[in-house]
Order: sequence, then structure tokens, then C-alpha cells
Amino acid sequence: MSFNNSIVDNYILASILEVSNYSNVKLTEKTIYKNNYQYFFMPSNMINDNFDHHPLDTYGIINKSKLLMREPITGDQISYIINNTEFTSTNETSGLVIETKISKIFYLYEIKNMPHKYANSIFTNLKSKNINIVFPSNDIIHVISDNINNLNKYVKKLSNKILDINSILEIKIPKEIIINKNNKIINNINIMNDTFLGMTYQLTQILKILSKDIKSPIKASENNTNYINKLFFTFYNFIPNFLSSLIFKFLLRLNKTYNFSNQVLEIDNLYNFENYFFSNSIDEEYLTNGYIKGKFLPRIKLLDKNKDLKDILSNENTIICSSDLSLKSTSDVIYLKAPSNKNKEGHNVSQSTFDLLNLDERYYVVSQSGLIMMIDLNKNLNDKSNASSLDSQYTDKKQISLDSFNTKNFKPSLPKLPKPRVSFNWPFRAKKQ
Repeated sequence: MSFNNSIVDNYILASILEVSNYSNVKLTEKTIYKNNYQYFFMPSNMINDNFDHHPLDTYGIINKSKLLMREPITGDQISYIINNTEFTSTNETSGLVIETKISKIFYLYEIKNMPHKYANSIFTNLKSKNINIVFPSNDIIHVISDNINNLNKYVKKLSNKILDINSILEIKIPKEIIINKNNKIINNINIMNDTFLGMTYQLTQILKILSKDIKSPIKASENNTNYINKLFFTFYNFIPNFLSSLIFKFLLRLNKTYNFSNQVLEIDNLYNFENYFFSNSIDEEYLTNGYIKGKFLPRIKLLDKNKDLKDILSNENTIICSSDLSLKSTSDVIYLKAPSNKNKEGHNVSQSTFDLLNLDERYYVVSQSGLIMMIDLNKNLNDKSNASSLDSQYTDKKQISLDSFNTKNFKPSLPKLPKPRVSFNWPFRAKKQ
């Protein structure tokens, strides 16, 4: 079951589905949308070629009117979409219906004819991370916030003009959605992020997974290294500006650039079919380049078929491995090889892709949507041919406890210190001389 011919009650949700190449998406009649355009973010590799988009190359951290840091975006390419589709309305309730239970309101203001040098960039603040400033072209700026006063403050700083209240666009992003099939609930999805970029990006990633199995109980959680950033952000306002850039550079190296930037932008989520989980590097020899359980495989081009790897993923658990391995079953195994290895069976990928995945040493178990379910060393495969029965060979007890830790009802707090015991006599008596 896919999202084709689905009925939704949210314009942004409908637009995300359409841009992701799902056809005949309709809106419920009760949906009211005053804007001519829909605005959102999503991974560039999910966008239908028919839609224009603005790939983002750099991100920036601002404090009031000062740009503290501007760095390139690493990892998956993010794109900013401006879509003007007019969807058909319907009063039908049969078939696949996606209903918004809780939504979060954002406000967008467009500053036109304002030349700048930040095209294809996005800036955010760290005080509350409730502002996204997008530069889709050389003379247009979009300011997005969940607070009108905050919106007004940044518009005035950027343009030196007072915000026109009548030109503010109100955008509702689903925070919780229910998926119905013929009036029967088949799934409930919660969006854990809070920023405009983070919410729309996470929504597109979850829809990507559900497009292959719409009943999957998919959940999202943050990578545990995110809390290193959050600890710093909590005390950010007490740090002098002249020290901020130095601390940012330190965090870039401590967390690795990929982790730091993606966490600041709220796109560093992990996805799981069961419980919320953390994941951290057990050992550098096991994990590399950020490819861990709960992340998506990168876009992999199959040179011999002129297709992407995602186009031939047919089973829920598929082994992706080097053609140097030989497994008994081929129904749930996809062999990849570098062009230099002509004598082996399998699909050709570029040498850089083969090296990036480090297929000489490890194999991957992925879902039909390309979500990594497991990574293990080739030496642990031992010719096991049924991917659904594979268990990780890692024995690190700390990691197992982190992966299975359910944070749904967990609220971090400081430990309560024991109260000091003070002994004294009552009533007080003056000391005898």
C-alpha cells in the first residue's frame, strides 16, 4: 500500500506527498489554506524531478544580529521547497485517510528585493532554536518562527523595516497524525522535532519509511551525542560572544562536523520500528562515516542498471554486502562490487561508494525503504542466509542497554542531593564561662 490516492487534511502534508512522487492526493473539504504556496524542507534525493527546489549548502548560527559561525552542510543534501499546487477537495472518507490530531503553527514572512551574499544558506539561533532564516535566492529572504514577536524582531534586523502584519503567512505542520484505512486506524505517528526545518524534514523521512510498509510502528529519537550540544546550548546565553566561536569550533571537532551541524539543524534523528533508542560508536573499527542503525543508506547508483539501490530493495530485511562474499540464498541478498572487480557477480558501484560503505569489512541489513536495521563485520556473517534471523554480534553491554532504553516517559533531571544533617541542642544555651 502506498500514499497514492490518499486523502489528507493538511496542505503541507499533501504537498510533501506530491513532491515525493505520489499521485492523486486530495484534501478534505474542511481544509482551509490562504497561501498560494507551500513551504517545507526535505532530503534532495526524495524530490520528484518535476519540482524546482533550492539545495542548501551552508548553515549559520546567529546571536541577535551577529553571525557567529557559517559552515558547509555535510552529509545528506537538504532542499527548500516552494510549491504552488492547488489540490482537489473531497468529502470522501473511504480509502486511505491521513488525519492531523495535533499541529504546530509557524509564521513565515518574505523579504523581497533585499540583495545579500547568503544564497542557498539557512541560519538559526540557539537561544530557543525557534527561528529559521532561509536565503533561497540572491535577493529573497524567508524568516520563519513559531513566535510573531520573534519574527518581527529578525525581520527588522534584516531589512530595517517594520513587519507588515497582513503579509505574514501562517503554516500548520502536523505534530501527530493518524492514518486510517476505511475508517479503521492502522497507524499513529508522532513528530519529535520542534523547529520548522526539523519537523518537515522528519515528517518526510517517516513518510519515506511508511511508503513501503504503512503499518510500521515507526518512531524517531535523537542520537545521544545530541545532548552534548544541548548541554552547551543551555548555558549559551551566559557565554561572551568572543568565546562562542571558539566553543563552536571545539564542538565541531568533539562531535564531528557531521553530527554537530545535523543536530543544530534537527535532522540527526534515528528511526526505529520498536522503541526509542540511542546509538553511539562502539568502536571505530565497527562504525564509520555515520552509518549506524537507525540511519538511511546514502543514495547508491548502480552503474550497470542505471538505477538506484533503493529501486531494487524488495524485502523487509535485505543484506547489502560485497560480491566477495558467497551466500546460499540470493532472494534477500544484494551484492555490490567495484568496477575493478570484474570477475565477481553483483551490481557495479563506483569505487568511492564501495570504499565509503567499507564493504570489504562489513555488511548491512536494510529495510525496503533503505533504513539500516543492522551493521556487522563480514567475519560474523558465517554464510547466514536469512536476514530476518540475523542478530548483531556486538556484545558491548553498555551499548545494548543504550539501544534498548525507552525514553518515552523519561525526563532528564539533576540528581537530588542528600540533605545535610545538622545536630544541635534545643533550646540553645549560652556557653558557660
